[in-house]
Amino acid sequence: MTRIVFGLMVGALSALAFPFAVPGFGEGPLFEWLPREVFLLFGAAYLYRGREPFAAGLGFFAVLLWWLSIAMLRYGGMPAWQAMPALVLLIAYCAAYWALIPRLAALAVRIVHPYLAFAAAVLTVDWLRGWVIAAFPWGEWSWAMARDLPLVQLAAVGGSHAVTAVVALCGAAIGDLRGRPWSSTIVGLFVALLHLAGGLRLVHSRGDVETLRVGLLQGNIAQDIKNRDLDNAVTIRATYEDLTKRAQDAGAQLAVWPEAAWPGRPDPRIVLFPFATGTIPTIIGAATLRFEDGNSQVTNSAFAVNADGSVAGRYDKIALVPFGEYVPFARLLALSAIVPQMGEMRAGRHTDPIGATRAGAMVCYDGIFPAISRGLALRGARFLVNLTNDAWYGASSGPYQHRDAYVMRAVETDRWVARATNTGISTVIDPRGRIVGETALGEETVLTGDIGMRDTTTPYVRVGDVIVWLALITVGLGFIRLIDRVALRRHSAKVE
Repeated sequence: MTRIVFGLMVGALSALAFPFAVPGFGEGPLFEWLPREVFLLFGAAYLYRGREPFAAGLGFFAVLLWWLSIAMLRYGGMPAWQAMPALVLLIAYCAAYWALIPRLAALAVRIVHPYLAFAAAVLTVDWLRGWVIAAFPWGEWSWAMARDLPLVQLAAVGGSHAVTAVVALCGAAIGDLRGRPWSSTIVGLFVALLHLAGGLRLVHSRGDVETLRVGLLQGNIAQDIKNRDLDNAVTIRATYEDLTKRAQDAGAQLAVWPEAAWPGRPDPRIVLFPFATGTIPTIIGAATLRFEDGNSQVTNSAFAVNADGSVAGRYDKIALVPFGEYVPFARLLALSAIVPQMGEMRAGRHTDPIGATRAGAMVCYDGIFPAISRGLALRGARFLVNLTNDAWYGASSGPYQHRDAYVMRAVETDRWVARATNTGISTVIDPRGRIVGETALGEETVLTGDIGMRDTTTPYVRVGDVIVWLALITVGLGFIRLIDRVALRRHSAKVE
């Protein structure tokens, strides 16, 4: 029992590496001398030792994801007797993946050094969380390192998963410092070299030949008002029309509305947004329809609109939120959506840039999947733009965690990222992961900033998640070797 409680405590403390994981606890005097990333490193060291991983996972995800209760109870309309068990099940589901890590590491160690085996297990679990059943890879360890910009530069080569692998290596080195001092020393030197190389990359950032001034509109429309958007359509549109004019007056050449900011569902065949005539080009977030085989499907979309109001392109959100925008195995499990009015969405299929500026649009949850931003860069997106509505989570740690994921997307693709959010945090991030402008939570405002237009490709964009595939192969080979050994033992027993 004591070990389980200790595991819960270690996991919970590990989550403090993420900003404001506990309300009001994420900045301040303590973190002026103690980097919050240290909490995650010691949590990884505990996990490396393989002691009560499920309990540690429960503690970690309970602290990391508590803010989902706001979406369920306050805005989703779920009664507490449904919401709390649903949240507990989600936390337990995520924790179950942590319980796999020591077992997968035990397979991989048959092939590689124990530190590398642990990193391979962590990456395998991250991959599984992102692709199996309900894709929910929220809280990848790399996000917690978003302030460590020299280390984050590694994402340009190996993606955010490479940064996670380094965290795992450091955790293993700390957890096994006495048992393998030389191996731990090598890891320390390796991490120091990564910081040196990353620091040089930060210093030698190249300038942008072509720039674009964007205006990110933050309407600060309360979620309970958005839930009745047709009743409040006139007020909502007036707010964003005013913010668009403010962006234009500030010299913006492109205005970006947040996710689903347009009230109601515009006709998907729309060719003109009349209000936009005479304004600057705009990207508008709207829930709309897609017609296929005579049937209509709801999509969460972004429209690129020219200065004359004509539609220049459309992107449909690819990564839908499980149990929010769709229900996995809905017919089989007879489950309903946590957010009923959103649970009928259909995913998009294409990562084509939109508009004359060739913006790589990502809608909300899209941004936590590196493959989507990589696909946009490969298809010629010159910058990334994210439309988000984090009003579902109130003044919690959720918006901060979401913001930090985009630091990774910027570095991976060597693209500027412009995030327009409903209630904050709207952000401009440069290709090195530096936040050059952001808003506060809960304010109606316009954030303007100059971003670069880029055509470069990073090693990560060219080759993708090679490090993840190496991890999967390592674990797979370890499993094959285990099967061979078991078969050999059985054969030997029969011979005897």
